[in-house]
Amino acid sequence: EESKPKRRIAVTLSMTDTNFVVVEDASCLDSNAVVLKGTLLLKFRSFPSGEKALNCSVDNLELFSCSLANEDETALSILDPVTVAMEINPLSNRNQRRPKRVPTSDADKDGGDECCVQVFEIQVQQLNFRLSYNDMKLFLAIAQSLPILSPEGPKDSPPPPPPPPGAVRHGPRKTQGETDDVFVRRMVPLGFSPASIRRQLLSSGGDPDIAACKLLD
Repeated sequence: EESKPKRRIAVTLSMTDTNFVVVEDASCLDSNAVVLKGTLLLKFRSFPSGEKALNCSVDNLELFSCSLANEDETALSILDPVTVAMEINPLSNRNQRRPKRVPTSDADKDGGDECCVQVFEIQVQQLNFRLSYNDMKLFLAIAQSLPILSPEGPKDSPPPPPPPPGAVRHGPRKTQGETDDVFVRRMVPLGFSPASIRRQLLSSGGDPDIAACKLLD
């Protein structure tokens, strides 16, 4: 029987000027957001010899934070535009000669099939990355909002009992201790100990912004 010729397969995927947006508050139209932007080109090739190659390049990849209500004027760069290229190729495509093959089992050592050596390469141009205190606060706020966006949704708590007739209604107020606890919980994931955070709060007169600047210095 005549053996069928092996086919050569080539697949190309192109995504131009794609934006991936993560918002702080999905219910607010002017919410702060983090935007990942770039152009993706993905190529996959399969050769008649059984070897495969994968090429991926991302042009003008950038990351910035902004307000959705006015993106152009509020955009603050986190990652400057950069080009990233990744390749997975058979060693033979680089050396233009047949690569040495590595036996994967006892049967391969006796002359059976062997796997071809693959080479992975990644190339990145000049990388400029900057992260401010406001950016870290935004990332923490986005992380804390993720459970609200889960399919199950937040669990509804029972409504508070109505006040007695003639009672004066007062909105909830946070004490200084509760405010300090919230600040400590936000700064602990950044690597600071609760004791050092409270010490800086005390020396800053309870001002969280001044305490945060002292911790980050």
